[in-house]
Amino acid sequence: MMKFENAYKYVIGIDVSQKTLDICRYEKSSGQISISQLSNTLSKIKSYLDKVSKLLLSQALSKSDILFVLEPTGTYSDKILMTLCSEDYKVSLVQPKQSDGFHRAMSWMNKTDIQAAKALAIMGSQLNLPLYKKPEDTMLKRKEISHALNALKTQRQQTTNRLHALAQKVLRVPMVTKVYEELVEQLDKQIEQLEKELQSLDDDDFEDEFKLISSVTGLGEKTTRLILIAAESLKNLKRADQVVKFFGLVPSTHRSDSSVNKRGKITKRGNAQVRASLYMAANSAIQYNPDCKELFERLRKKGKPYKVAKIAVMNKLIRQAFGVVRSGTKFSKEFYLKYKETKTA
Repeated sequence: MMKFENAYKYVIGIDVSQKTLDICRYEKSSGQISISQLSNTLSKIKSYLDKVSKLLLSQALSKSDILFVLEPTGTYSDKILMTLCSEDYKVSLVQPKQSDGFHRAMSWMNKTDIQAAKALAIMGSQLNLPLYKKPEDTMLKRKEISHALNALKTQRQQTTNRLHALAQKVLRVPMVTKVYEELVEQLDKQIEQLEKELQSLDDDDFEDEFKLISSVTGLGEKTTRLILIAAESLKNLKRADQVVKFFGLVPSTHRSDSSVNKRGKITKRGNAQVRASLYMAANSAIQYNPDCKELFERLRKKGKPYKVAKIAVMNKLIRQAFGVVRSGTKFSKEFYLKYKETKTA
């Protein structure tokens, strides 16, 4: 296994669960490992970090000499992650597939919570892991509201489906129908309130980027907002292939010499909500976005399955969104048509 040297004196791996945090502290110079466990509560986390601070002070070290490595587990990891960021510690987030692969590479047969924490600590000591950058509070609020909106809209769809099913029955119970109808009305009001709150959080920079991305034919306001919330601005990404990879729209490959050459499904490592919205947006793009339409028709003529061609359109839409943000110029169908005429002339 190839190793990389980094400047950290200590690397702390943390395996997060609902109730507990299993912690492995790895000292690089001596290879010494220290194991501990604490309750996943703010008070216990802060008490533990006080001990870490005293350890650094006793060795004349600073917070830049220590790295915390953990897997993002949604609500369960929020307390430790936000506390580490608020106290200016360096943190790397490792996806479960990465840590599982490292665990297998180490030839460890069993995987307990302690072993998982140990794997994260050693992984952080041997690899140059990217550091986590805490988003602005406004962006975190956008994400929270977006998740709530998605949950409420899902609940509304389920409720309307039940109403539709009830309407098909010969024997109906008016009280049940009334309850569902009132629930739909209540959900509509809550959805409207959250959508207004989401719009109120759009600052000038966000609004400029919003206008650019939504100018791409096929990308509506909903999809544009989901893209920006998930990526925390496309300006943070440097290349188009990074954007496509970020949203999980890159086909996986399996290649070995000349005997194996498979092009698998998309990686789906990004935001599933964004991909679902892009899948719907592709319907409009195939009809009205000349570049996407040409791509879709060309792939279909080559015999590519409908879904494969449509995912290619999703890929194209994200690249176009990134292009308008990088150029600062709104999308133009006329520009593409002129480009095609020049190319074929």
